[in-house]
Amino acid sequence: MVTQVSIVLIGLGLLMILGAMRRTQNLIRILPDRGQWPSLRNLMMFFAVGYAVYLYFLVSGSPFNKDLVASEVFFLSSLFMLMVVRFAYTTIHDILRLDELEELANTDDLTGMFNRRAIMHLLKDEYQKARRFGFPMSVAMVDLDHFKRINDTYGHLSGDLVLKEVAKVLKKGLRRIDVLGRYGGEEFLCILPSTAADGAVIMGERVRRQVKMLRFEVAGPEQLKPVNEEEVPSGETITVTVSVGVASMDSSMTDPEHVVSAADTALYAAKEGGRDRTCSASE
Repeated sequence: MVTQVSIVLIGLGLLMILGAMRRTQNLIRILPDRGQWPSLRNLMMFFAVGYAVYLYFLVSGSPFNKDLVASEVFFLSSLFMLMVVRFAYTTIHDILRLDELEELANTDDLTGMFNRRAIMHLLKDEYQKARRFGFPMSVAMVDLDHFKRINDTYGHLSGDLVLKEVAKVLKKGLRRIDVLGRYGGEEFLCILPSTAADGAVIMGERVRRQVKMLRFEVAGPEQLKPVNEEEVPSGETITVTVSVGVASMDSSMTDPEHVVSAADTALYAAKEGGRDRTCSASE
């Protein structure tokens, strides 16, 4: 009885090894850089031979040295575990490197928030969720007023500083579920899940007022530095403002870009209306 059970178990093990060898061979053909996969396949082949020899002696009843075969299988098992651990380490390292590269590809270098490609991809996801479950969703376009004047007067480095500080204010002014990205230049796109038009206007007004509280001290020719609320500036200071356009998704918007377009139109109305204000597409 024990011999029959052993035969069944070893036979199943042999079949599984052959199946694993087939998958490994497919990986070798697919991957341009084979790495250690051929070595793993060869090790499996040795395993298969050992299993087959052991199975043969059990079925035929021929005398053989069980200790020698068992020692071979144990040695190959140890070698197999070593290779699996090395493969796991290499795979985890590659995954972490890919995650880092993906994060760099989706991040705006200056502000540290999502770039345009990433924020539009996330917008599509939120749009589909809102359509599927019937949730409201809004977006807000936030644009710095007279940003070219800042660059021309104080230099591009100061302009970059202003963008960074405004980005910090926007991040603090949004909820944890909201998503923020740099849409381009001095323009930011805010995705507001589960938010109707009136809630989007409230959010727009909140961040608009918070940005207006920022102060920058003119520290020298073409040089600005942010001023904390507790600090007393020693020289001239300037403030910046933003215009905000918000739009909420409705049944007529069959594409997420339609929502962005509506918010952009509202932003244009805010600019035409004198800047430093929030306009809604529903108005």
